[in-house]
Amino acid sequence: MGRISDLEEISKARLKFNGVVTVKSAPESELMVQGIGANTAVTLSTSDLSKHLIKYAANLRLEDSVFFHEFCHVKLNEIGFKKAEALIEDAVAKCCSSESEIIQMQIARVLVAETLADSILYRFFRKESEDLRGQLDYSFCMTHSLRTIERKYGLQGITQAAAYRVAKEHSGFGDQVSLGGAIREAFGRGEVAKSYDAIFAALSELPSIGSGDSDDTVRDLNDGEVRAIVDCALRLFEIKTGKKCE
Repeated sequence: MGRISDLEEISKARLKFNGVVTVKSAPESELMVQGIGANTAVTLSTSDLSKHLIKYAANLRLEDSVFFHEFCHVKLNEIGFKKAEALIEDAVAKCCSSESEIIQMQIARVLVAETLADSILYRFFRKESEDLRGQLDYSFCMTHSLRTIERKYGLQGITQAAAYRVAKEHSGFGDQVSLGGAIREAFGRGEVAKSYDAIFAALSELPSIGSGDSDDTVRDLNDGEVRAIVDCALRLFEIKTGKKCE
């Protein structure tokens, strides 16, 4: 556990999370997310945020950036994402009338959480995430790569392209116009590009975490930011299902 302990120490120094974190390997069956499949790692937090559990794939050699990303989820939960998550669960109870709709709301919630955690990763672990960003820049800036991703993964792949652009812009890298331009070059102004635009617009309403925090400490989300997270998830759900939830 020496390597992981070192990564946790670095993460705690930068993010200043408070809860006790346990990191352990797990079989694929414990890393499944409904509607998404198996992840390489997942983070679970207690309701009082005093304890966090990071589970990672036992059969894979994971890059440091994967663990840093999960520590970003720890911080995200502590600053208020769990409040947004509870409100999204309320929306599920009120709005979702079928299993497929519940799954789509779950997918929206996960996408929002991943985008926010990535923005924290890219802001506070710039050097450590450099290789990862380089890989994603290539995947989402090259026309042939985007077309391959769309053929293989459909809307899910295009959604990831939009999420990456938002995470990068919200972490202080400036307007990533080249990422949007690549979509136009690959798909023109057809349905794929329209879906990308809608998803990008929804995700762009997420709060920018860590920007303007002068004391090097990520502040808690305020009520308006929590509401913005919930509204983003509901908008993503509406894009996918055509059903509007309040």
